[in-house]
Amino acid sequence: MPFMHQVSFALGVLLAATGKHADSGFSAEQIFQKCSPAVVSIATTVRGETAERGTGTVVAPEGFIVTNAHVVSDADEMFVDLGDGQLSTATLHFYDADTDLAVLSVDRHVEGLKLGKAKVQIGQNVFAIGNPQGLRRSISEGIVSGIRYDEGKPLIQHTAPISPGSSGGPLLTASGELVGVNTFQYRESQNLNFAISATTVQEALLRAASDTTAADRAAYHGSTQRT
Repeated sequence: MPFMHQVSFALGVLLAATGKHADSGFSAEQIFQKCSPAVVSIATTVRGETAERGTGTVVAPEGFIVTNAHVVSDADEMFVDLGDGQLSTATLHFYDADTDLAVLSVDRHVEGLKLGKAKVQIGQNVFAIGNPQGLRRSISEGIVSGIRYDEGKPLIQHTAPISPGSSGGPLLTASGELVGVNTFQYRESQNLNFAISATTVQEALLRAASDTTAADRAAYHGSTQRT
């Protein structure tokens, strides 16, 4: 067998053995170009003052915006910046402090991200996009380092760096699928970041689209009432 054919054959065997192929996923640059338009900024008014609080993720096909409940807690009003600097008033459809998820909508259309259906694997590459410290649409890369559970709900532990302001941003696979929504980090430790799994996000979206919406809004306003 000619030398170059031997090299090609050996490389093919190695790639097949490791499960890594040249077309197995997108680069960080491609992920950013493909997915970042669905990453938005969430602002709220609290006692009449406006402040940027976190990130939101537009999810296909309904175009709901998923964020963390703690991003919009205590808010009198909620606004979304789709990336053009204009604040659109948001409507709350779902709020659950236990899962730390909230679902919003605005009267403007943005292409959403597809929820991943495949099981997340420890060691697989993932990307986070968000607004850390207000630095809009920042991307970072890491791996899934563990699957943890909080009251039976799975949390994805990963090493893609996130910071305050990243909350509500997407955790993405190398194919650009949404597998989680970033929620918190352990600041006292190194690279311990967590995302709410796509299965829990799907449950929130289903409830947002159901007849429980009014009850969820009432629960939200009741939990954030101030004196």
